[in-house]
Amino acid sequence: MKNLLSWLKSILCPKDSLSVTNEMDKANIKNVNSISLVVIVYELFTYLFVATGLVQVRNIKESTMSVAFVVFFCLFFYFYSERAKNYEFVSHIKITVVTVIAFSILTAYSIYLSYNHYIYGKDIITFYIVMVTYAAFIIIKPYISLILLSVSFTVCYIVLVHFDGAPSIHILNFFAFACICIVASSAKYHLMRKQQLGRQKVASLNSALERAVRYDVLTKLKNRYALIEDSVNYYNKHLYLVMCDCDNFKHINDTYGHIVGDRVIASIADVFKANIDEKYIYRYGGDEFLIINIGLNNYDFEALKNKIHNDLDSLKIEGVAEGLTCSFGRARGTPENGEAFEDLIQRADRNMYKEKQLKRKSD
Repeated sequence: MKNLLSWLKSILCPKDSLSVTNEMDKANIKNVNSISLVVIVYELFTYLFVATGLVQVRNIKESTMSVAFVVFFCLFFYFYSERAKNYEFVSHIKITVVTVIAFSILTAYSIYLSYNHYIYGKDIITFYIVMVTYAAFIIIKPYISLILLSVSFTVCYIVLVHFDGAPSIHILNFFAFACICIVASSAKYHLMRKQQLGRQKVASLNSALERAVRYDVLTKLKNRYALIEDSVNYYNKHLYLVMCDCDNFKHINDTYGHIVGDRVIASIADVFKANIDEKYIYRYGGDEFLIINIGLNNYDFEALKNKIHNDLDSLKIEGVAEGLTCSFGRARGTPENGEAFEDLIQRADRNMYKEKQLKRKSD
């Protein structure tokens, strides 16, 4: 029994993430928008036929008022949903309330029209159309659909029975159709939910794949492949490129081992990330890092360089006795294409090695 209740709960009231719920709400907004527009157009054309005498009705005044009533509310739902379509995130509660109200009004109107048709010996086709439309296009929690559809079919049947006992309505067929609508609505919800979960999984895998391709595992910075991809974003912009690498890194690797060497590189990367927006930092290769800045001047560069040097001086790395220093090389330019951009990188690289050589001569 407990397992059965758990299964029913998962079917009627599934728990969704906020992102899945938001995507389903946005899909529901579009459907409410389309349904409202269709109803408005249909009612206006129908009233046009009535006004011109092409369609005969029992009471023109009553027909006018009913059309005006449903068109007014559908216009409200249309403009509300039209506005909500542009939101990145929508209020789940608001969308659910609006959807329930819209369905309730259309259901009441369809029962009213179907009742008028029924007393003249016609089929209650309007009510059936509204129920099928709801089951096919409205995306809402299954337990809410169960309540709304059950109440709608029950009220419609009671209204018809109250008139003449509804001898032409077969109760088993009528409520079998109600069950079909309820099951279809629930199945549609779970299908949409499964699709959204699938899209999320694909998006997550794509994001993970992109990160694996574009980001360095050790430093979590963008790699050289990412630099090649990003380079087009830097064309025709005044750039300040800074190439940097760790002084005496080979000595550190040879003395303390590659594991400690990796720790050094990761620590240097952390210093860079603490001072610079990491989307402009690339691990160029080995112990080399490339920093790209737009609009940096000499004063800013010297201040940044001093700050990084101070941070490196105070850096304590487990297993490394000596302190860390880095050499910097800079280059400025406005590259127009990939060749010019690569040339700018090479200039920064050459200037970095010039500074490194000066340090060696002074030692």
